[in-house]
Amino acid sequence: MIPTCRILTSVSARYLSFNVDAAQVVGGLFWNESGKVDGSAGGNARVPPYDFTRPKLKNLVRELAPAYMRIGGTASDQVFYDLSGKVSSMPPRYDHVLTRQMWDSAAQFAKENGLEIMFTLNAGPGPRDSRGRWDSSNARELMAYSRETGVPVTAWGLGNEPNYLPFAYGMWLTMDQLADNYRKLRTLRDELDPKARMLGPACAFWPVTGELMPVFPSFMQKGGSMLDVVTWHYYPQQSTRSPYASRRASLSLALRPDFLDEVGKWSRFVHRCRDRYVPSAEVWCQETGNAQCGGQPGLSDRFIAGIWWLDQLGLMARMGEKVVVRQNLSGADYSLLDERTLEPNPDYWNSLLWKRLMGSEVLDLEVRPLRPDLRVYAHNTERRPGFVTILALNLSQTETLRLDLEGREVEVYTLSAPDPLGKEVYVNGQRLTPDAEGKVPDIEPVYNGSGCVPLGPVNYAFLILRIQ
Repeated sequence: MIPTCRILTSVSARYLSFNVDAAQVVGGLFWNESGKVDGSAGGNARVPPYDFTRPKLKNLVRELAPAYMRIGGTASDQVFYDLSGKVSSMPPRYDHVLTRQMWDSAAQFAKENGLEIMFTLNAGPGPRDSRGRWDSSNARELMAYSRETGVPVTAWGLGNEPNYLPFAYGMWLTMDQLADNYRKLRTLRDELDPKARMLGPACAFWPVTGELMPVFPSFMQKGGSMLDVVTWHYYPQQSTRSPYASRRASLSLALRPDFLDEVGKWSRFVHRCRDRYVPSAEVWCQETGNAQCGGQPGLSDRFIAGIWWLDQLGLMARMGEKVVVRQNLSGADYSLLDERTLEPNPDYWNSLLWKRLMGSEVLDLEVRPLRPDLRVYAHNTERRPGFVTILALNLSQTETLRLDLEGREVEVYTLSAPDPLGKEVYVNGQRLTPDAEGKVPDIEPVYNGSGCVPLGPVNYAFLILRIQ
C-alpha cells in the first residue's frame, strides 16, 4: 500500500472549512437540544447572538486555520442588515437583524484567527418587490460597509438552498428570476468587491433522492456562467428533528461502504453540470454534516461518526471538490465544538489532524487486495516535501487489519476510543483534551519500522512515510 507520486488533483489550503450558522450570529432560532421533531425552518430554540470574543473559542479555532468561516444557513434568507443602527422595528417580511456590532465582531474574529468569510446574502421574501424581483439595496449596504472597513469577505453567495424556498416560504422562483438575481449580484460584486468570488446556487441534495425539487441543472443552464464557484449542500442522513427523511439517521449505517460512497454519486452529478455550463468554475460542497437538522443525538458527535467525516473529506478531495464546509463550528449535535462548554467533539480532533497532516495534493493510491472494510486516501504531507500521508479507516467491528507498507518506516497517528459511541478520543493511547484556555496538547506519532501497521476495529490512522 504505497502511494504513487501521481497527483490526481489538488484542493484549497482552506479545503476543510466550517460554518457559523446565520441564526446563531443574529441570535435567532436554532436546533433544539432534545433531538425531537422540529418542523420549523432552521430550528425552534432561541439562542443568544454568537459570542465571537471567547478566548477558548479563539484558541481552538486558530488550530483549524487557514479556513473559510461561512456565515449561512436557513436564517440567511430572513436577515435585514442594519449597519446604521437606525432601525427601530423589524422591517416587514424579515425575522432577524444583523447589527453593525454583530458584523464587526465576526469580522474581528476572522481577522484574528486566519479566517476568510464566505457570506450568504438574503434571497428570501424580505428583499423582494411585489413582483418577486430581488432588491439588492440592503445587500449593497453590507457589501459597501465590508469593503470600507476591511471585513475579510472573499466569497459572496445569494440565498440558502433555492430548492428549499417553496417549502420554507411558499416562494416559487422561475429559473429566469433566479438567474436575474445572480446578474444583479454579479453587478454589485464587480462594482464593490471585484476580487471576491461569486458563489451559487447552493442547492440541497438529499440522500437517496438528490434534489427534492430539481433546480440545479436548470439554473446552471440559465445562470451558471456568472459563477466563480459552483456550490451545493449534502447530508448523508436526516436526524430525528427532521419531520421528513429520505434516509433516517441510524447507527446501522455508520460503517456501511454504500452509505459512505453515496456522496460521490451527487458530486459527480454536480461536476458534470459544472463541466457543461461553466468549466472554469471550482466546485465547493458549501454545507455538510453527519445528519441534517442539527445532527443526530448520540451519534453525530461521537467517535464513530469520525469514520464518515474523514472518509467524506478523503473522497470529496479525490472527486475534485476544492472546499468542504462543515456544519457547524459549535451548537447542536453535528458541530465540532460543544457550544456551552467549548469542549471539542471527536470531529474537532479529526479535523485538526487532517489540517496538520494532509496537504493540498491528492495522490494516487492502490490497495491490493481490495477490502470493503478498508478505506484509504493519500495526500502529500503538509509542510514536509518528499513525504506522503495516508489516511486509513477500518470499518470492521471485529477484525484488526494489517496495513502493509512494504517495509517502509512510518510515523503513525492511530485514533481510537474506549467506546465508539463515546466522545473520548485517543491518539496512540494519549487522550486528547484541551486545557482550560483551549490550547491543544502536543500530539506526537509513534514510529513503526516493521513496515506493517495494525489498525484495530473501528479505528483510523494517519500514516506518514517518505517517498522521495
